[in-house]
Amino acid sequence: MMGPIIADLQKLYAGKMSVEVYNVHEYPDTGMRYQPRQLPSQVFLDARGDEVFRHEGFSTKEDLITKFNEVGVR
Repeated sequence: MMGPIIADLQKLYAGKMSVEVYNVHEYPDTGMRYQPRQLPSQVFLDARGDEVFRHEGFSTKEDLITKFNEVGVR
């Protein structure tokens, strides 16, 4: 369910930030790094790669845009 939302966000924020998707089954090292307790999980990182926010479970496009705005991405 998150696939189309992520695809829209990748287009909307192209050149402003990176919106990436990692399947923890295909990329277990990434899963180990971020330790999701639930799938899907959205992990927000700053430019240095430090986690600034985490949401676990489904998120709407609008909720994610609100969070992006809160952390200074417009």
